[in-house]
Amino acid sequence: TLVERVPNLPPAAALEAWRGAGGTIDVERLRLVWGDARIDGAFTLALDAALQPILAGTAQLSGLDAVADALVRAG
Repeated sequence: TLVERVPNLPPAAALEAWRGAGGTIDVERLRLVWGDARIDGAFTLALDAALQPILAGTAQLSGLDAVADALVRAG
């Protein structure tokens, strides 16, 4: 869900105006599955004063051993 409409301005000005108006992106449900690994969660994305992303949310993680093993195999 996009909270607040992004104004039709040059990109940096649009993001600053959007942030100033309380703009956020709310993700009510996120599911990522990679082999045996799984992440289920929800989060809100906003921008700080320097227009850098701020992310807050919750997640349940499972199968992280499979991710660690794959990273080790990949070097």
